[in-house]
Amino acid sequence: MTGKIKTYSKKSGYGTILSEKNEELNFHARDWESYNWILSIGLLVDFTLQKGTAKNISVNTNLSNINLYDVGLHTNKQIKDYFSVYYKIIIEYSDFLYKKEELDYIKIKRFLFTAYNNLSEIHTNFQNEKMKKLKKTINIVEKHYNSFKKDPKNLKEIHNTILLSKNRNFKDIKNQISSECFDFDSFKTEFRLAEESYNYSFVKILNSLAFELDNDIWVSANKSRMIKSFFLEAGISEHFSALVYLKYYLKSLNLKKANKDIPDLKKLMTYLKNKEEEKLTSKLSDNSNRKLSHSQQSLLKVKNKIPLFNRLNSKEVLLITKEVKFLKLPIEEVLIHQYDKGEKIYFILNGQFSIYVHNEQKDSNIEVAILKKDNIVGEFAPVIDQIRNATVIATKPSNILSFKIDYTKKIQHPQIYLKLYENFIDLMAKKLKQNNQTIQNLMLV
Repeated sequence: MTGKIKTYSKKSGYGTILSEKNEELNFHARDWESYNWILSIGLLVDFTLQKGTAKNISVNTNLSNINLYDVGLHTNKQIKDYFSVYYKIIIEYSDFLYKKEELDYIKIKRFLFTAYNNLSEIHTNFQNEKMKKLKKTINIVEKHYNSFKKDPKNLKEIHNTILLSKNRNFKDIKNQISSECFDFDSFKTEFRLAEESYNYSFVKILNSLAFELDNDIWVSANKSRMIKSFFLEAGISEHFSALVYLKYYLKSLNLKKANKDIPDLKKLMTYLKNKEEEKLTSKLSDNSNRKLSHSQQSLLKVKNKIPLFNRLNSKEVLLITKEVKFLKLPIEEVLIHQYDKGEKIYFILNGQFSIYVHNEQKDSNIEVAILKKDNIVGEFAPVIDQIRNATVIATKPSNILSFKIDYTKKIQHPQIYLKLYENFIDLMAKKLKQNNQTIQNLMLV
């Protein structure tokens, strides 16, 4: 008898065959005898009927000229052949797949080439051969990546195309056979996995290329006298980088005309700041000559909560601080005594402190504030080199970070300390505004 596989479960092994008489007959995979063929839905088969069940099942010999088994087992090769154009490009630039450093090409692309073109206008010979080659490579890879993304990828059509490429006679009889007989689900899974792999490779290569080009642009810019002169006139004396140039670029934009671009450029600035922060933290962590202590790592984690460190990156914070330590205080432990000389600044990790100011007329201490988690205390005296103006006592068990400002590097790094003083002024102004009743009630500790 002849029929067609109507249902089949790989998990249980059970299925049904629709016979020539439109009868549904049960079968089990153990009765499959064509071991060189894939048992799958839609396949035309020969079988014998025993007690209402299909037995001795084999592929219908009328289809023996089609090597379905070969197609099923070699889909990886056919998929690779389908992506052959993209495969060649990825192999050609595969070195960039293994680069550690990268920048998000999609995010930085527009600004990267804007900086490249603008700097080229300032100094015509700013471009070196390596940069030109990188730019050309990016254009080639991006062109193929765009083509890859635009490919409609109709899987049914691709599946049939692969079958046609493998079987010349399939075209004449394809209307007889459902494409499901070639295990389309397995093909679909393998195709999608290959597609994801190629997409990842393209993105990784472009990101690595973006980093290389960005790095070369600013290495070259920092060597150019013409570019240095241009930036000095614009008031930029920092070491040139994409982030530094973006700040300048945003200031120079006509805000009305470029209104649509501003949000994207600000997002890019946040991204570049985060990348710079990651790079600095990574360098500091990997630096065998200067391993960070646990307390220093903790200070970097909370630095964004410390107003004195506003606009300072991790490297700058570590540069201006010293003697970073953990302290544990029980209830009623005095952290700071009024009138003492103070060098340490404290950040409250958890717990609670009361701030007292001594009233000389009444000869008593007045509680002027309560400080809890994520607050700093004792920041004024070390910065302005004065005595402590209040007493600080723990009112709950507390854990804090203590550190000192290292002023020995002020001459070598004046810009960093200028930021520190600007932050101090902002902080003092804020606290003066919050405590405008009397100066004695300020937390000038």
